Amino acid sequence: MVGYEVAGVGTRMLAQVIDLGVLLLVFAVGSIALNALGAVNEVVAITAAVIFFAVVPFAYFLVPEARSGATVGKRALGIRVVTDLGAPIGWRESAIRNLLRLIDFLPAFYLLGGVVAIASSRGKRLGDMAAGTVTIHLSGGDDRFAAAASFAEAAGEIDAGPVPAELVAILATYRRRHHELLPEQRRDLAEQLAVRLEPYHPRPDGMALDEYVVRAAVTYAPTRRG
Repeated sequence: MVGYEVAGVGTRMLAQVIDLGVLLLVFAVGSIALNALGAVNEVVAITAAVIFFAVVPFAYFLVPEARSGATVGKRALGIRVVTDLGAPIGWRESAIRNLLRLIDFLPAFYLLGGVVAIASSRGKRLGDMAAGTVTIHLSGGDDRFAAAASFAEAAGEIDAGPVPAELVAILATYRRRHHELLPEQRRDLAEQLAVRLEPYHPRPDGMALDEYVVRAAVTYAPTRRG
């Protein structure tokens, strides 16, 4: 992941508190509406209540994270969820990490998820491990994230063949910023990128990983001239 600062467990917990506060407000408004509905038709009100209280908590996290990587609480604290390689997450990653939120919550108040995140070097709870995501700070990194997102959007204008647009975006970011990384960081990131890239673009025998990734970036995400 290029140039991002991983968000600490304390910051993420505070974001959760804010999100829970927002959810409580939504539940309060919903309860008033359901009570009014109950006065008209009790059976319909009970059915609506079951659906409402089951769907809303999941949708609250799923939709905004899939669309922008951040809930209200995350936005308030300047953090965002991205893939392990620093690209914007999609519906798949959001669905996986939020389905496993039920397990991370156990036995209560995200105790299991908090313990796992503290033990993880990148602050990952079980949902993050399964989805391949990580939560980062946007301070000093918002421009980098926006750049990656713009590359992803521009990827449709590039003849990238079978290579996914998200991977093209990451290759472009790696090419521009790999010289800013320490040698061990370049090596680790090149290894992660090579694993994802090789199914679409086989690595020539004997070619170093860094050279392989940079050459692929030149091929699939060439620098556009103004």
